[in-house]
Amino acid sequence: MNIFFICALRAEAKPFIEALNLKKLLDQRAFDVYKRNNFFLCISGIGKVKAAAATAYVLTAFSKNAGDILINCGVAGYNTPLISKGETVLINKITDQDTFKEFFPNIIISHSYKEHEIHTFSKAVSLSSPEKKEFVDMESSGVYIAASRFLYLNNIYFLKVALDNLSPEGIKEESILSVMSENVNSILNFAESADLLSQNTSFEFNFSQEDERKLSELFEKMKLTKSMKDKVILLLKKRYVYGKKTLPDMQNIIFPVTNKDERKKEFDKLIEYLS
Repeated sequence: MNIFFICALRAEAKPFIEALNLKKLLDQRAFDVYKRNNFFLCISGIGKVKAAAATAYVLTAFSKNAGDILINCGVAGYNTPLISKGETVLINKITDQDTFKEFFPNIIISHSYKEHEIHTFSKAVSLSSPEKKEFVDMESSGVYIAASRFLYLNNIYFLKVALDNLSPEGIKEESILSVMSENVNSILNFAESADLLSQNTSFEFNFSQEDERKLSELFEKMKLTKSMKDKVILLLKKRYVYGKKTLPDMQNIIFPVTNKDERKKEFDKLIEYLS
């Protein structure tokens, strides 16, 4: 499997280039692309349009397997005591502030990061902005939309390092380089774990007829969307990989749903139960 990193800025990318000893591919002209073995890194530039274009570009050129891993990593703005400066956060929800569309990365991997939602803006946000949010960036929604056309949703990750406190002064390149250097080893370890999980859950296996019946009843009871069903199946495959080869009894912990709010509540309960 290949592992792709998408960074908006060269200062965000430099610690990865150095840690992995990546070499620039001179025949790639649209974006700067670096490679060594199965690692690729693309510098997109700032903004969701550039990020989407870079993601589509590098995956079109080099991804041959929907099980490949893509990680969008870089610094983000924060305005909450729940997140500390220099802390790496795994994104579990993305809201595009132009379209107000919401996207939910399928996080089935075990990890030690704090999870948080992020809001993607088309312009820089400051403390004086009326639309300021707790955690913000300018790329995530673009990367998600593009990457989801190529890769399994559970193989697309967003790791953001909190740096910009939304002050009018902004942030300097050396500050970006510093916090990314402090977090690069942790992010690379995460990438390797994600790759291993993808390899272990990419095989095909069949549930028994009885398990198929139970799953069908459960899905009908919960009125799950296709993406929700896929996430449940992936978690069950992960349990299979780790030796739990019987389907757990989930019937008694889930209640029938009648609307989207109830479905979300019961789905979250189910995911927590299977994780």
